[in-house]
Amino acid sequence: DERNRPMKKELTMMTETVEDRIGYALTDKKLLVTALTHSSYANGQGNEAEHNERLEFLGDAVLELCVSSELFSRFPHVREGDLTRMRAKIVSQPFLTELAREFGIDSALLLGKGEENQGGRERPSLLSDAFEALLGAVYLDGGFAAATTVVCRVFEGKWPEQKQNSQTKDCKSLLQEVTQQRFKERPVYT
Repeated sequence: DERNRPMKKELTMMTETVEDRIGYALTDKKLLVTALTHSSYANGQGNEAEHNERLEFLGDAVLELCVSSELFSRFPHVREGDLTRMRAKIVSQPFLTELAREFGIDSALLLGKGEENQGGRERPSLLSDAFEALLGAVYLDGGFAAATTVVCRVFEGKWPEQKQNSQTKDCKSLLQEVTQQRFKERPVYT
């Protein structure tokens, strides 16, 4: 109806901005709107409105697989533990929050009035979740190849240059190495 026309035009501009920045235009625009819709907004719209929580669930898995695949290819001689630490840093909430801001997700989010008034647009968990939801939407729209292309584009210049320093090993790994060196045995945990 006429009352919603300005809102629809503004929403179209915001979603197009996000698509331009990630380098992928979704065929199914409803997926994009859902990815950018927080539950606080959806709850205020009634039973018909969808929010991004299910897409965030899917996007989390898509992101982890895309990043794992890329790290595996970039670092063919790096051990599993180092790859795991590299991935954990890349898919961390602070890193994803910054990406969400960089790609305009923060300004494109649909938030309920209460969430908006409480600073939801700046909340790291909300922004990182929306970023993952966006990747879930890209995956559903264009498949794994599209998701991988978006991840590689979005993370361009942000991939680690080399494997992490072995000094960043966790305490358990360090203990096992020391006991094997000194006693030629692994520690026994009880």
